[in-house]
Amino acid sequence: TSKVREITTADGQLEKAGTAQAVTVVLEDEIDLSRGDVLVHPDHRPTLARTSDAHLIWMGEAPLLPGKRYEFKIGSRYVKGLIDSIQHRIDVNDLSTRETEALDLNGLARVRIALEEPVAIDDYKLSRQTGSFIIVDLLHFGTVGAGMVIAPAQATRSTDIVWQPTRVTAQIRANQ
Repeated sequence: TSKVREITTADGQLEKAGTAQAVTVVLEDEIDLSRGDVLVHPDHRPTLARTSDAHLIWMGEAPLLPGKRYEFKIGSRYVKGLIDSIQHRIDVNDLSTRETEALDLNGLARVRIALEEPVAIDDYKLSRQTGSFIIVDLLHFGTVGAGMVIAPAQATRSTDIVWQPTRVTAQIRANQ
């Protein structure tokens, strides 16, 4: 935690800044902030999560296949990740659901996303900025999907899971 010492622009210092303003925020403490970082009041902290359930529309010519790496843009932050699973496809005509292993162009589905690092992510009902995302193909850098977070996955503790140290990092796991 820290406090804002000053807000500066090319035209000088400001007392306050708003949406869509290009500003430099100087904190009282030496904390490195960059594009995509989120500044919040201590009483309104967002959820930091690597996994989340979401509703997704697929806009790519090639079908969405779980396990393929993409880049996710959440707010102004880019983070690599993948679609871990397609929970079900949604029929737009009657909103019925059915199981599927892939999602074609203009397909709607409920999915589980898995990111390589934790990001500020909230239910779309709570925040449009941290509750929505786009998916960018890493090969041709085109937007191939868009989604709305249903709920960040909550970490649960289980007594039958034992941690074993390993050399496999989150990035290696995502590449696999």
